[in-house]
Amino acid sequence: AKAYAFSEDRALVVMPSGKKYFIDKAGQYKIDITKYDSAFAFTEGVCAVSLAGTWGYIDKLGLVKVPFRYQEAYPFSEGLA
Repeated sequence: AKAYAFSEDRALVVMPSGKKYFIDKAGQYKIDITKYDSAFAFTEGVCAVSLAGTWGYIDKLGLVKVPFRYQEAYPFSEGLA
């Protein structure tokens, strides 16, 4: 498995099988993001994820907060991305 650094109490884990998910600091599974192609770390409560060539943002519950309609996406800073 490959694990990434924590950001806002969530870390991305990628398994050899291709399963991708975020865990909390206790190692508990929080969000399955296997259906997404790519993901950034959480910033300001959201995470940029890509799906079929477009980008959007999900929250810490895995709910879509910004629809998938962008060609690129970057982390939020001071309320903007």
